[in-house]
Amino acid sequence: MIPLLTLNTPLFVKWYITGRCNLRCKHCYLSSYHGESSLTKILNIVDELAEIGVKDINFLGGEPLIRKDLEAIVKHTAVSGIHVKIGTNGTLLTKKRVESLLSAGCCDFQISIEGMNAEINDEIRGVNSFLKAMTGVKRLLDKNANTEIAMTLNKKNFNGIFGFCQSIYASGIRKVKFSVFMPLGSGALESRNLTLNTEHISAIRKEISDIKRTFPDLIVLGAFNPASVITHDSMTLGCGAGTSTMVINNDLTVSACDLWTDVDRTERKIEKKGDVIDIWQNDELFNKWRRVNLEDNNTKFNEVHEHGCHILYMQYNKNIFEG
Repeated sequence: MIPLLTLNTPLFVKWYITGRCNLRCKHCYLSSYHGESSLTKILNIVDELAEIGVKDINFLGGEPLIRKDLEAIVKHTAVSGIHVKIGTNGTLLTKKRVESLLSAGCCDFQISIEGMNAEINDEIRGVNSFLKAMTGVKRLLDKNANTEIAMTLNKKNFNGIFGFCQSIYASGIRKVKFSVFMPLGSGALESRNLTLNTEHISAIRKEISDIKRTFPDLIVLGAFNPASVITHDSMTLGCGAGTSTMVINNDLTVSACDLWTDVDRTERKIEKKGDVIDIWQNDELFNKWRRVNLEDNNTKFNEVHEHGCHILYMQYNKNIFEG
């Protein structure tokens, strides 16, 4: 077994700064939509993250724009020298909010949209969510903000991705991320209606090849382009969960994978200075994701990081993107 390459401190953080959300998307991998930490606690943790060398924070929710103090969080983070990205459903991106977040120092925005029109998108994300999100996208593009679109592929929207890319490309978008629906959190209730099979995956692979050929300057990210770092003696394949990336939950517990926070989080919370690095280096949750001291009965993690997204690999018992 080749050992994994793990950093002594995280480089990247995904942070659920609120559980509150104005939408109830059918495919959501979260199941709780309440709870958040105080501004003071968040700013103190940002200071510690900056001290240990974190380079990038992606603020998530729930819906992060629900927080009226989001600009204060962004500004403090940016001033600390950390690159700031916001993942949002886009429906609350008023002109004023776009301007204030850019002024605060947000560098990148990721907007979640599930189809090329309201008929496809709104069935999953809710009535009028498509129009509101696309209006938000336009407001970002009008300000020349770095903007990417994220789409979760499922049984209802997978065969429209070429038209989807054609549409967002025409609007000025040059980066898209495709994730795969997994029946987690609230989405577990929609497993039968949304879960892809291997035939769907094959069709998606062909569509993405056509997209890349047709739009060569469109950057396509996500599960079909797993990141990899390989050396002679060690490797980290996939998302970097627990090896370069830490997830902070809205209750200040910590996770390795942002898709599995409902069931896989530390018992400890970040409560004082030093907790971040101590949890990262010593908590058993991270040891599991690094294949360190695995118990004999924990065979699910014997091949962690060897097949792209490990949660997806466990669901299908194989890497559905190979071959």
